[in-house]
Amino acid sequence: MRLSLVPENRRFYDLIEGAGENMVEAARALDALLLNYSDIEQKLAHIHELEHKGDEITRKGMDELNQTFVTPFDREDIAFLLQHIDDVVDQIWAASVRLQAYSVQEITETAAAFGKIILGQSELISRGVRMLRDRKKMRDVLQFTQEVHVLENKADDVLRNALAKRYNSGPHTVETLIRGMKWSEIYTILEKATDRAEDIADTLQAIVLKYA
Repeated sequence: MRLSLVPENRRFYDLIEGAGENMVEAARALDALLLNYSDIEQKLAHIHELEHKGDEITRKGMDELNQTFVTPFDREDIAFLLQHIDDVVDQIWAASVRLQAYSVQEITETAAAFGKIILGQSELISRGVRMLRDRKKMRDVLQFTQEVHVLENKADDVLRNALAKRYNSGPHTVETLIRGMKWSEIYTILEKATDRAEDIADTLQAIVLKYA
């Protein structure tokens, strides 16, 4: 195995930024699907392509970490960023494919709200990771991470309100109960994506504290 003794910082920044951009594209595709629930096959195919692209970026990043002796910041943080950015894309794909698998006919306001939140978090994270290259500007990342946390709290409220509405409304038929179970699973996956985004924000904050 070839080990590089000289830190090639650009390749790690490029990989992390590329992962962030891919996450934004996936979040935009999810948002487009939820706002205009048509041409489903084509939109799902696009999201699936982005999910594969995210996997490839993560694999390449892990290979680079194994071949590089010196990294621009802790290799654990690099690995965490790559893996969790990819996790957000994975959750986007998981939620999207269930819409088709569960024969969803109409998108709920809750699902659309989650789409907006995930897109907002993704855009903030993508902007934040691009600032890691410049140690003098690194502290500006904290502004974006705080906004990611605010959006995650909003996602918690969206999920809580959706579940409360489901269980406090009635009477229920077998059909409405099954539909509710399907949507509960989709909401949980979407909420997990917002949690992963918050984990990324926490790691970015830790990097700033170490190196800014």
